Amino acid sequence: MVVPEGFVLPPWYLLVPILVVLAGIVALLWALEPPVTDRTVLAFTPWMMLGSALHVLHRLEVYPDSIEILFGTPSVYLCLLYTSLS
Repeated sequence: MVVPEGFVLPPWYLLVPILVVLAGIVALLWALEPPVTDRTVLAFTPWMMLGSALHVLHRLEVYPDSIEILFGTPSVYLCLLYTSLS
């Protein structure tokens, strides 16, 4: 499996809550079965752009060390997914 350079998972104490929230969102979406239209896909575009901008800032080492790991490749998109679906 090929992963991007700098791909780092956050420590377990941050990863576990992120995955629990993600599992809850998936379960909710499974139960609600919302329709996915072209409009829905376009609505996610700004969130993906924000995620990529936050990740670029992570690569530029702008964030303090204490929260830097939250803006790595997997974390930033999972957190934004949670935010956008809430």
